[in-house]
Amino acid sequence: MKLVPLLSRKACFHLANFFGWSVAHLDLAGRRVALSNLAAAFGDGLRPPQCRAIVNQSYQYLTRTMIDLLWSPRLTEENFLQWFEVTNLNEVMAEIGPNQSCIFITIHYGNFEWAAKAMGLSGVPLLILAQEFKNSLLDPIIADLRRHSGHAITGREGGIIRMFKALKRGEHVAILSDLTLRPTQPSVIIDYVQPKLEIARDATETEIAQACWDRFEPLIRADPAPWLWMYKQWRYKPSDTARPYPFYSNTSAYFDLLLAQIAQHLPKSVHKEIVRRGRVSAPSVDKALPMRSSNK
Repeated sequence: MKLVPLLSRKACFHLANFFGWSVAHLDLAGRRVALSNLAAAFGDGLRPPQCRAIVNQSYQYLTRTMIDLLWSPRLTEENFLQWFEVTNLNEVMAEIGPNQSCIFITIHYGNFEWAAKAMGLSGVPLLILAQEFKNSLLDPIIADLRRHSGHAITGREGGIIRMFKALKRGEHVAILSDLTLRPTQPSVIIDYVQPKLEIARDATETEIAQACWDRFEPLIRADPAPWLWMYKQWRYKPSDTARPYPFYSNTSAYFDLLLAQIAQHLPKSVHKEIVRRGRVSAPSVDKALPMRSSNK
């Protein structure tokens, strides 16, 4: 890892492409997930050679993102514009105002790590909610690299409280919203795969999450390769769905409960009480909604 910052940008690019192509062919389990995800999202809209090419490119995007993060200690406020093109950030921050807080939302698309770097090095520090790695030894290493540009990092445990307090102090926070949660965790269901996002004051959590995703899906469909297709995006599905889902998708009584809550306007207290008691007994959903994932 310490050798990466010594490399030239050209060397990083070619090294990442080589490793990405290699991992795409060696990681058979991840490749199977990616191909299944593409089949669920695009159906017959993509031919098998196109799907295979997108999977290869998706792995290359991810390895470039990780190698660029390892290289990023060489970035400073004085030199980062040699490699970055930042547009409209000053206008956005002026509209937010000097004493107002903001929630920035993005997805694992393209070089999401350098997108965060651009914000910090441009003088916009964030409190970023980050998911822990399966290998806990990586957490402090990646967190230090992300803090390099002036950001603070929080994990999911207690993260929402810390983010709420940061917003109350007038600070900005950032979330990667394309992570799947268990239905028993604080989550909402959206129809899963649009500049400033207008949210009504009385919007529900589901309506807010759906509005965010409606911004991202057209980008993914127009250029799917930069997205993280090897991630299990659709872990849960309705019990009575007729539409195809990836092979790894599972039914869940709690997921069906959330669907019923949406379809029949059940109060959230019903869901909380059932989860607390550890059992499910909810009205059936009259019609399967076109849901693809449970995210918040």
